[in-house]
Amino acid sequence: MTRLFVLLATLPGLAACATSAPELARPDIETQTPGDWRTFAPADAPHVLGWSDISDGQLAELLAQALQNNPDLQSLALARDAARIGIRDAEAARRPGVTVSGPNAGVSDGNGGSASFASLAVAASYELDFWGRLAAGVRQQELVLEGAGDSLLTARIGLAADIALTYHDIRTQDALLQLRAEQLELLEQRRTLQDVRLEAGAITRLDLDQLDVEILRLRSTIEDARARRALSEQRLAALVGEVPQSFSLAPVTFEPGAIPRLAPGMPAEVLLVRPDIRNAERGLERADISVHLARTAFYPSFGLSANGRYASSDLVEFLDGSTSWSAAADMTTVLFSNGTRRRNVERAQIGAEQAVLAWRSAVLSALTDVENALLAQDSNLRQIDITARQLEAQVRVTRAVETRYDAGTASMFELIGERQREIALREQRVRNWQQGLAATVGLLRALAADPADG
Repeated sequence: MTRLFVLLATLPGLAACATSAPELARPDIETQTPGDWRTFAPADAPHVLGWSDISDGQLAELLAQALQNNPDLQSLALARDAARIGIRDAEAARRPGVTVSGPNAGVSDGNGGSASFASLAVAASYELDFWGRLAAGVRQQELVLEGAGDSLLTARIGLAADIALTYHDIRTQDALLQLRAEQLELLEQRRTLQDVRLEAGAITRLDLDQLDVEILRLRSTIEDARARRALSEQRLAALVGEVPQSFSLAPVTFEPGAIPRLAPGMPAEVLLVRPDIRNAERGLERADISVHLARTAFYPSFGLSANGRYASSDLVEFLDGSTSWSAAADMTTVLFSNGTRRRNVERAQIGAEQAVLAWRSAVLSALTDVENALLAQDSNLRQIDITARQLEAQVRVTRAVETRYDAGTASMFELIGERQREIALREQRVRNWQQGLAATVGLLRALAADPADG
């Protein structure tokens, strides 16, 4: 017994020696990321920008509805709840376990007469976590919970991006349909004038047929825009958790406005909040835990157990029965595993090296995402500026031709032509607006902005 107590007293020291192997070199975000971005944001762009900054009232309502009703988000929230239960399971394994058998009772009758018996047994066991195996199990479950939370965040961000892009596509189609209706009206006016010229013999039937082809092509484009709008509307319904048959967005008179811009901050602080980077960091910790557990397989496991039993040979005189109990400390170890434990350590170490590579890959992907979004934002700024100057110049030309037409020095054909060019530039401005919103959405997504925060 004395030797047993000496062994138990020295176990913590043995555990410290056994688990004192040097940890794997862990990458550091601060030292392995650039100091700034290659593409700079506009000087007046705010550093803090949320999904509400690219949302009108209706889009804000749709985002809130989707965060509440989307079935994929609800499923991920349940997975997070299940991960919390997993932590409780792992913590329960660290506490003593108690089992009770009975009370058992019976009566027998035979040649020797009748007899009765009753018994009650209790057993308790407790594993001494000298090597941190059970503590590692708890931490593994905590990592699962953290991963479930980041999976939910990633899904929220992706859902918000899809909803914003789909909603803005619908509003883009509204604007394009308005402009194409104006184009069609101008072509119909031109068609009427060409009828008069055909009757006068100033043009041939071929000229009129060519104009009819242009009108029909525009009508086909209008139908394509309506179909695209309808498909986007159905997609939006599914994203917000509604059936397409009961969901609709009324067309609006839409005019593109200013594009919200965003300064991304420093690369290191951006990477700290990205769910994929945090997941890669958890992969590093999981790999460390796997190496630790593989090494502790070489060490014995220790436990304490206690058993108690109360029994009576006479059911009537149950309280006069006898009591017995025992307590023990046990040690379990594997003396020979044919190299399995060593191979497990090597396998875990390889997994740790792979986790470092996965972390670096995630960092590269994150930096690329932000840089691409910044580049798209910067390019869109220049495109919007060019189109705005073109449109301003074309408006001046159209007004000048209108003045000449009123004075009788310009024809209706000239005026219609200039108006068509003006509408084409207005259409280009709408497309630039859509691309600018897509760039901002991409940057919000790359920066892991949580739509639940606004």
